[in-house]
Order: sequence, then C-alpha cells, then structure tokens
Amino acid sequence: MNFLQHIIDRSRRAKRLLIELVVMVVVAIGLTQSAFAYAPPPASNILLILPPELVVNLPPLSILPPKQIKFGGQTYSFATSGNWPADIPSQNSYQITSTKIGSDARAYYQVIIRGFKKAGSGVKDFRITFDDSQATKDKFNQLISVLSGGNSGDTSFLAASSNCATSPPGKAYVCLKTTSYVFVSGKKYSQALTQAIPATGIFIEGNVTAKSLNNFSIFPNSIAVGQAVDVSGGLKVIGYTPISAQPLFDMINAKKGTGTSYVTSGIAADAQWNLNSSTQALDGPSTSFSLPPEGKLWNVSGASTFTLDHLTFQGSGTLVFEGDVNIKNSVACLANTRLAIVATGTITFDSTVDTVACGAYVSTGADIKFANPSKKHASYAGIFIAKNNITLPNPTLLDGLFSINYDKNYAQNPTVLLKELIKLAISTNS
Repeated sequence: MNFLQHIIDRSRRAKRLLIELVVMVVVAIGLTQSAFAYAPPPASNILLILPPELVVNLPPLSILPPKQIKFGGQTYSFATSGNWPADIPSQNSYQITSTKIGSDARAYYQVIIRGFKKAGSGVKDFRITFDDSQATKDKFNQLISVLSGGNSGDTSFLAASSNCATSPPGKAYVCLKTTSYVFVSGKKYSQALTQAIPATGIFIEGNVTAKSLNNFSIFPNSIAVGQAVDVSGGLKVIGYTPISAQPLFDMINAKKGTGTSYVTSGIAADAQWNLNSSTQALDGPSTSFSLPPEGKLWNVSGASTFTLDHLTFQGSGTLVFEGDVNIKNSVACLANTRLAIVATGTITFDSTVDTVACGAYVSTGADIKFANPSKKHASYAGIFIAKNNITLPNPTLLDGLFSINYDKNYAQNPTVLLKELIKLAISTNS
C-alpha cells in the first residue's frame, strides 16, 4: 500500500526527525569553537585546520528518494530522470554534492556539504525533502527480498522488533537508517536515526473509506461500507466515511430480475464464465445482442449459498446472487474483463483465496468478510462495497503482504446496475 500509506506516514515522520537530527548534529559545530575562530599559529606549532564538513547518508532511494535540498537560502532539486546524482551547483563559499552508493534496492544517496561557516545562514535553514509518491508496495517487496538474503545495507536492514536491535536476528521489520556526520578539525560527531516498518501487514490501494488504522496502509477509494470496517482480532478502523446507499441498494434489488435468469443448485469448480454469453450456458457464445456497453445482467438463484471455486471470467457483466456468496481459491479474469458480483446476503472470501484479479463485489443486504488467508498473504484487485460491515484479516497472522489494489478499469466503466453506486462510493471517499 504510491507506497503504502503506512510507509508514507512513517516517511513523513522520518522527514521531521531527519530535520531534528541534522539540527542536533550541526549544533556540534557551534560547540567546537576552534573550528571557526582561527588565528595563525606560531611557526613552531603548525596545525592543519580543516574546514567543517557535513555528511548525511539518506534512506534507500527505492523507498524514499530525496527531492530537494535547501541550504544557504537556495533550494536545489534532485534529478528526476537519468542517472543522477542531483543537479546541485556550488554556491557562495560552500559546496553541495551527492553520490549514489550501491545499485540494487539498498542503494542510497550520500549528501556532503562543505565550506560553510558557523555564522553562515546555510546551517540555520538546512532542509531535505523526499518524494514519497515513489514509495510503492513492489519496491518495498524488492527491498525485503534483497535484505532477506542476509544482505544488510548501510541504510537498511531487517530486525526482529521495532526498536531495530540487530540481536536477536529477525525479519519482522524493515529498518531504515539515516546517519549524519559532522567533521570539524579532525573530530567526528555523529547521530543516527532508525525507523521501523512492519514487513507484513495489510496494504490497500485504491478506494477505501477508512482513513486511519495503526499498522495498516489504506489509500482512498477501494472499500466502502454503510456501517464499519472491522479487523479480525478485535481491531476497528476509525475515521472512515460511511456511505448512505440504501436507495441505490433498493434500486439494484428491484431491477435485478430484468436480467437473464440462471437457476442452479451449484456452480462447478474451475469453470470459465462468459459474462456475455448469448444463452443461459456459462460458456455460451457471444453475439452483438449480448454485448451491450454496460454488460449483461445475470440473476442467479436456486440456493441459499453459492460457492465460486477457482472461476475464470471474461467479458462484461453483473452477476446478482439471491443469497450468500462464498469465494474460494482465486478469481481469474481474462484481459479487459469487467466483472461485478452482487449478493443479497454476505460475500465471504475463503481462507483459500490468494488472488482476486478484478471485479466489483457488493453486498446489498449484509457484509463482506475476508478470512485469514491460509497462505498468510494474498493479492486482491477490486472494489468492495457492503451495506453493513467489511471485516479484514488479522494482520498478526500474516507473514506476507495482504494487498487490495484498486480495479481502475472497472471504476471507469462500471457494468449494469452499479454505475451510480460506484460513483457514490468514490465521491464519498475522495
């Protein structure tokens, strides 16, 4: 979970702490009078007086690339393309340089500032900003993969606890380390800052009403509820904006019967469903009449609970189930599929689900529940809307990422019955 909101929130805290860190280190310059109050030494006592130098090793650029440096009243931007380093020219009596160290996900930038003076304004208004929009789940996974091989970086490593202690060893947290050094007349002053990010958790991109939940990363626009977002284990998401969609749920329930009726006591596992089938057969052929822009509407009945076990979908359409829906193993979607699954009862994603490739999932009368995945990680792409509550897995039982990515293709082109509901969900959460 853009890098996950969790990482973005922590990176923002890291920015503030980095400013405090640099200020504390630069204070060392002020405490070292001899570095700045220079008088020519006697000929019999020649000393080498070195100019002050500030060195900052930044966090991994794959997670938190630097954006700008402010120093001496000037702002310098890092290059946004090419091979870098930053486009930072010499200014007045000081010089700023940056060097990329390393080549994989652990690579970081070292910024060096030389030639400033105690009385100079540069020390007082020193700032470094970061481009947290570059922080993504994939980049975070790449860093974890490299570090998991026992390849700790200078500014990143894995740890067993959030205090980033290196003993005992562990892989529960990714620790980002920022180190600053001040060199004054041959003396070295240093300060280090570490920030711990859980290596496991729930990362949700896209449409979510939830605004705040500790250890979760949630972006606007992929889950919408009428009542509450809960987490297995007793946690609850706070600060979300419930949607008031009862009239739209009533409209869906009133119009669902206008579609193709499909009565069944059960749907075979591993089947492929052509949403634009011109017949009542799930794998029937398509015709120009079964391919309306908003997709075909199916009204499925004949059981109290419908199990969708490892189904593959193609085409565009809305499936309305009269009852509960239990989804098992995975949901596969061929290219350009626009799928909507609507249930009058509860939609449950079974513990066996590890991949959902596309779709909108709507409970017009009850809840949506994500079971704790048996593989302890899962990847979802979709939009999830419940009249009542949505329950997420317990993050403490995960050993990998549980991600919910936004189905942008569906959001831009909703299928039959759901256009107004999707518009309401997105506008409420934007």
